[in-house]
Amino acid sequence: MPQLEDRRVKRSRQQLQLALQTLLQHEPLDKITVKGLCATSDMARKTFYLHYVDKYALVAEMVTQLFQALAKICEQISDDDFQAKTLVWLDFFDQHQPLIQAILASSAASDYRQQLLTFVQTQIQQKALWRNNPALQHDPVRLQFLASGVIGVLDQYVLAAQTAQQQQIAQRLSDLLLENLH
Repeated sequence: MPQLEDRRVKRSRQQLQLALQTLLQHEPLDKITVKGLCATSDMARKTFYLHYVDKYALVAEMVTQLFQALAKICEQISDDDFQAKTLVWLDFFDQHQPLIQAILASSAASDYRQQLLTFVQTQIQQKALWRNNPALQHDPVRLQFLASGVIGVLDQYVLAAQTAQQQQIAQRLSDLLLENLH
């Protein structure tokens, strides 16, 4: 019986996530309501509140899942190939652009940018160049600078929809990261 409950919980959460993505195609995150999410997912409000405190808890779960998926993809790419990893990031952000755009344009954007900053910092710290250089390991200002720069580029890339320049952006960003990690 517990397995059945787990499947129902998973299915309900997936329905709510799909409903949010559907609604984001028509309106900004700040205008979406729990009532609208429930109507779109054909779910009772009571069921929504069994899973989430509010719509931002739903978004937070989706953001966490995005970062987990991106981290998993990044694990499969060599630390030495910055350009390939940067291209993977840009492709990933392209695939999830409607959700990411909506999140970055919402009133809660600063919270999600902070999560992204932490994620980017972790990714940088996992690079061999960082791990093998004691001077870099004790330089939080450089880490903050690099991560903030990456986020600035990603922000511009996603919000301005610069997908046509993906190769050039990936090359330039990877060059800048490599220059600053030596």
